[in-house]
Amino acid sequence: MIDISSHQEEQIKELLSKGKKINAIALYREITDAGLKEAKDAIDIIEAKMRLETHARLLNETIVS
Repeated sequence: MIDISSHQEEQIKELLSKGKKINAIALYREITDAGLKEAKDAIDIIEAKMRLETHARLLNETIVS
């Protein structure tokens, strides 16, 4: 995965949270000049990290309450 700025990653995450995965892939390709497969793989990784962060937050809320 090619390094992107935290601002760019937030833009991608916002698209993903709105269900706009294709737009997120297109933005990643625009930012990095990556090919389609590389961009899709990178977006899949970002999406997986988002799910893990959500699960960790929910687990933490469950433990604390």
